[in-house]
Amino acid sequence: MPTMTLDRAGLRAPFTGTDGERVGLEVEAGLVDAETGRSLPYEGPNGTGALITAIAEDAEQFGERATVVAEDGNPLAVDFGAGDRFSLEMGGALEYSSSVHNGVDAAVAHTGRRLRQAARVAATMNAAVLSGGYLPFTPPENIPWVPKGRLAIMRHHFLEGGEHPGLISASMGLTLSTQVTLDYLDEDDLAEKLWAINLASPVVAAMFANSPLESGGFEGYLSKRLQAIQHTDTDRFGILPFAVSSPPTVDEIVDWALTHPMIFREEGEGYIPAPDIAFAEALATGFGDGTFPNAGDWDAHLDQLWPYVRVRNTLEIRICDGPFWRQIGTVPAFWSGLLYHRPSRLAALDLLAGLSHADLQATAVQVTTHGLKAKVGDRSAGDLCRELLALSERGLAARVRAGAEAPGTPRLLSPLWNVVRTGKTSAERGLARWRGEFGQSPAEYVRAHRIR
Repeated sequence: MPTMTLDRAGLRAPFTGTDGERVGLEVEAGLVDAETGRSLPYEGPNGTGALITAIAEDAEQFGERATVVAEDGNPLAVDFGAGDRFSLEMGGALEYSSSVHNGVDAAVAHTGRRLRQAARVAATMNAAVLSGGYLPFTPPENIPWVPKGRLAIMRHHFLEGGEHPGLISASMGLTLSTQVTLDYLDEDDLAEKLWAINLASPVVAAMFANSPLESGGFEGYLSKRLQAIQHTDTDRFGILPFAVSSPPTVDEIVDWALTHPMIFREEGEGYIPAPDIAFAEALATGFGDGTFPNAGDWDAHLDQLWPYVRVRNTLEIRICDGPFWRQIGTVPAFWSGLLYHRPSRLAALDLLAGLSHADLQATAVQVTTHGLKAKVGDRSAGDLCRELLALSERGLAARVRAGAEAPGTPRLLSPLWNVVRTGKTSAERGLARWRGEFGQSPAEYVRAHRIR
């Protein structure tokens, strides 16, 4: 029998934390036809594959090092080094992952420059880079899936176990999010931050709701993105059950991940389906082909879990619908102010104390249709968002005084203050513009919300 190489220390190894509190951003945006608003195909001279190559060529013209990353000869990403990268999502959206920065202002400024670069290149191909929380004009049955080797395995996995194939396809191919990656310093710092994010995420989702349209119509959902995610795989997505009533430990994170099977494994330069057994069972008995999990399998497995906050050696906060592009800074500003200032973080935990897993689940469901009017236990999401936003602003102001943030950083929260003071989410405002100002024209919608 092969020797098992992954012990408890190896399982804990990804959760080591960092030596500072920095900020990283991931922004997903649509690649769409400027007139119809529908997703571009992968193939062809004006397809998303060609766009990836064109972005790299554009960067090289300005003296940057840009490496095209391909799979089976198909361009899928542009790597600038140090974590600075464009990549194609499974349904053809464009994801930008920033390098890490010492403050919110620097992360937002760098991300804005990269997104405008991609938009400028796309415009030469009669395409638009579209911001928001969802691709509003691409029907789920017409998603242009990109040629990624693991895609077929993942689609089979989710569709086989799901009752809503349209929503599952939408979750994989139409949803757009702006995610922030934050640091933790040690296990105690991890416990506080993870606990606060897990409790706050279903509430905060209301403040960021920004995906009301699907296939050009409104079905009653202010966050179509969150609704689709909730019907994909409830074991892998959503609230971390062990981080609700008490601060979580690294061992609880490990134990939770061990209960889930892998979806796929790397084999050579490709991917194969993983057996439908818990990772813990694979550790004990192997994968059934004579091999046992190693550290690479464990890292890949952690990437195949998508809770509202994903933990590795950083905290990846995944709950927010993508804002329209001029408001992208609201996401890192809010979470940095709330989490990187310990008095604000502890006050948030006090504010949300006593909520149960059932409370949080119910809130997450209500937010999809009710936005800020969703109930959080016996309170409203709107009232709690207002208090959490005040704590975040206090935290950012303290970080400015300490020299950890640029002086103007708290102003990035202004769009969120507009949301909580008026009680109208970006989804509700956007829906009103769609029915009125835009005359339900996809071209007008794209013109207003494309990145420039």
